[in-house]
Amino acid sequence: MAYWKMGVGLPLLNNSFGWGTRVYAKCNPPSILTPQGFQGQYTSLGTSSFYYNEDYGNDIGLTGRLTKFLRPGDRIRVGPSSYPGYEGAFQDFEVNNVNTTFIGCTTGTNVIFTVGDPIIGVGTNCPGGWIPVEQGTLTMGGITNHSLVQLATSPGYIDRYSVQFQGSGAGSNGVRWNFNLDEYVPNTYYRIGYWYQLTTPSGSGFLASQLVTTGSELSTNNTTTDVAVWTELNGAVGGQSPSVPGAAFYLQVYTSGTSGGGSVIPNVDHIYVEHATQTDDESLGVYTFDDYPALGSRKFKTISPSKHLRLSNRRLVRNSVGNDTYKRYTVSAGFKDVSTTLRDNLEVFLDWQDLGKPLVLHHDIPSVPPNLYGTMTVQDTSMGHWSGGVCSFTINFEEI
Repeated sequence: MAYWKMGVGLPLLNNSFGWGTRVYAKCNPPSILTPQGFQGQYTSLGTSSFYYNEDYGNDIGLTGRLTKFLRPGDRIRVGPSSYPGYEGAFQDFEVNNVNTTFIGCTTGTNVIFTVGDPIIGVGTNCPGGWIPVEQGTLTMGGITNHSLVQLATSPGYIDRYSVQFQGSGAGSNGVRWNFNLDEYVPNTYYRIGYWYQLTTPSGSGFLASQLVTTGSELSTNNTTTDVAVWTELNGAVGGQSPSVPGAAFYLQVYTSGTSGGGSVIPNVDHIYVEHATQTDDESLGVYTFDDYPALGSRKFKTISPSKHLRLSNRRLVRNSVGNDTYKRYTVSAGFKDVSTTLRDNLEVFLDWQDLGKPLVLHHDIPSVPPNLYGTMTVQDTSMGHWSGGVCSFTINFEEI
């Protein structure tokens, strides 16, 4: 029996690495015209390559976007065409090759596209919201669907997704999430943790995560132990964050090998950054429940896949990169005649939630991923013994 825990999460909305990155580009003529020979525009009629210029949108300065985020097997959509006679036409393609000047596809097209016509897609080489970090040599393995058999030691990880990458050489090699400065909480004990698998094919190296603010860095304990089953890297709590943030506020999970060529390959999932400010466990970075759920009250259910859909350009688009086996969860538990201390601390978390902050729930239900970002509701069922220091209530937690 493990007591449940809860923290106020920094908004890592893709902390389980369930969807990819939106990519944008524009059609560009090749250096040699196709046999169709249309001057000033490019058509891949009967071929399978689109030359492109990158369109960064709000990511100006992020070079090599398509080669970093798009990989074979991903899908792109070209169009709408602006070429006379094909105005408004779209066509979808499967990618089989990406370099800095063209995208190779598995099929040709019967549509002619003019220079400047848009190319969009979802790249699964790097998770959405994250960017690659490379100081040595980084090779992205992309978003991976892992299916494990060690249920006793890898709870909740069947048909879930992780990010995989390989870092070689010294320096940080991995992925980074940049926070907005208005998400920074000063004078706070932050806690970091995640679940991982690890292989070191050559040399030596380690896997770690790091929360960076100006003048303060909080790192998890480095791990060098190869593990085949999913294992949690214990959360780390550093000193209080500075009272005033600087220009840098980000999280990165990374490897570092030896300068002589050490190579490290991790799968990483369900990373979290949290704090427990104003609770009884503030200095620990996470609040541990004072009581355990009532016998038989722990329940869960999956959320309909339709909640993964959003409207884009008048079309429904899945945020998930996988099929319907990717699930989100709701968890509920009842607490009967427990200390009012627990209920008071949960009220603190509800106050943080009212400020727009996500919560992180750590639980022990074997069939559900062990930590969930989401929202909580509390239903009081008995206040009759409140004066005696006990109460009863039910919590419901929905993953976001």
